Amino acid sequence: MKSDFSDLSSPTPFSEIHIFERQNKGVSVNVYGLKPSKGLKVGKDDKERKYGKGEKVGKTSVVYSIRFVENDKAEHFGLLVIEGSERMHFTYISNFSRLVRSQKTFHESKLFICKRCFTSFDERVKKKNKFCGNEALQQHMRLCGPNKPILPGMPVEGEVFRFNGWANMQRYPFVIYDDFEALLEKQAERVGASTDGIHVHHPMSYGYFVKASVDVPVELLDKYDIPQMPVVYRGSDSRKEVAKHFIASVTALATRLYGLLKATNVPILMSVDEIRVHNAKSVCDMCKLAFTESVCKVADHCYLSGRLRHTLCSPCNLKLVTPKFVPCFLNNLLKYDAHFIVTNLCYDKEPIKVIPNTKENYISFSKRVKPNFSVRFLNSCRFMASSLAELAGNLLRNPDDFDKFRETTKEFQPTDMPLVMQKDVFSYEYSVF
Repeated sequence: MKSDFSDLSSPTPFSEIHIFERQNKGVSVNVYGLKPSKGLKVGKDDKERKYGKGEKVGKTSVVYSIRFVENDKAEHFGLLVIEGSERMHFTYISNFSRLVRSQKTFHESKLFICKRCFTSFDERVKKKNKFCGNEALQQHMRLCGPNKPILPGMPVEGEVFRFNGWANMQRYPFVIYDDFEALLEKQAERVGASTDGIHVHHPMSYGYFVKASVDVPVELLDKYDIPQMPVVYRGSDSRKEVAKHFIASVTALATRLYGLLKATNVPILMSVDEIRVHNAKSVCDMCKLAFTESVCKVADHCYLSGRLRHTLCSPCNLKLVTPKFVPCFLNNLLKYDAHFIVTNLCYDKEPIKVIPNTKENYISFSKRVKPNFSVRFLNSCRFMASSLAELAGNLLRNPDDFDKFRETTKEFQPTDMPLVMQKDVFSYEYSVF
């Protein structure tokens, strides 16, 4: 096959490879490069008699992907780039497996290697109910194909990975807890080949409660109209759009919380004892690393109250940023309440982000209310060791245990608590607007 090299520079840069493919119909090109090896060790199952125990695989260089086409055309080939001090040279790859095999293993049998992520499959390893060799590679390509090419690499010997997600361990200043109540309207409708619908669930009321951190002053809540008591909304014949009203109410609340967090910046207020304790500390409260001249000591404080929170090093302090979303927890969101909410989120052009479990069940979803702020709906069951009824039952061992429900006892009289703590006493099927 004769190729058309016109309109190409000499030497040809990577940016002109697509010109070569456009001028030569039916041709596609992958490009790979070489880089110094990090010293991958020989496995126990590989041959050691020829190379010696512990000798490094690919000790000079390893192959990695530079350019990869999504779909191989009829005339597809790979090029290896060999770079010098002043120029580079393209070399045709006649056998990709033989080129990469030395950085994967030392055995002599054929390997089937994914040209995107370099995952290898051995013909020798045959297990029951599991593919090997080329069949395993074809199955792997179904998952690897839609993703970007990567080069897996093992950590260097002696390297230590440390946890650094300290920002995710901090308490949020505001959390919203919600719940819906729904009516069961009877129906007789065929909804599938062998399924009959007997009830339709319509939300009839909702309630939410904003739990603020103890650091948030009451005056600040009053200024931004943040409710400090449970909010309950009940539908009626003239107010049947309960779920739509819920979305409007929660997003408006999230907008006010965004304004509160953005506008409030109280200077740090430290007592004499706090200053003494802060000056005496020699390691960071989070990463536990010692302070140095380059890693300075910083007093981290709450911007809403000015209270001292931690003594941190400067890198850890920079990771603690203002929250970019307010969490909104609903019990059994995954299989029930989400169906009421999701269908009403598209009331404007602000984007919605969803983490799906299936096409109908969602792990969580977010609605943006400001350019850098959103309300995130989460399933409370994913953060609990058991169901809400079982956890409440564990606290309620004796009649006097109602005091353990601190927030609930603030809203109800002691004589009403036995009824409040019961379950399945509401006549869903006989209730109407």
